[in-house]
Amino acid sequence: MTTRDDFTEAEWQQVKAIVLLAPGNMMANVGPHGPLRAVREGIALVAGLSALSRDPRYQASALIQAAVSEDEYRDADIPALSYEESMAFLREAVAVLDRIAPAEDALLYKQFVLDLTRHVANAFDKVPLKVVGYKRMAEQKQRYIADLKALFGLS
Repeated sequence: MTTRDDFTEAEWQQVKAIVLLAPGNMMANVGPHGPLRAVREGIALVAGLSALSRDPRYQASALIQAAVSEDEYRDADIPALSYEESMAFLREAVAVLDRIAPAEDALLYKQFVLDLTRHVANAFDKVPLKVVGYKRMAEQKQRYIADLKALFGLS
């Protein structure tokens, strides 16, 4: 089983950033932006981290539990990147994960991040009042998730 100790500090910073960067940059790069949407999706991110980290599929993973530890994100500074920059960063970070973690551990980590990103993407769908451009935003989120799945090598 892969743990945080299997990575150098620089590698760990890259791998743990995947957890917030994937959903965070979807929020930043998809659809209209405003304070209410930012708050709603921020709450969805925190709620998703909490719920998914307690999911039995992910609870047994020392790697996931280390990545979502409160201590890891107390002073997190995840930059707002363009779509292309975030995908390039994620590609590099996933390469580090794939190089160090056994395939089963890496796959579970990537599935966790994908589930978290979907959780955040779907949070806005529960709002009774749909904003102008909602359909376009939903399509952009689905494209982002499809791109993330491809990058992660998930079907």
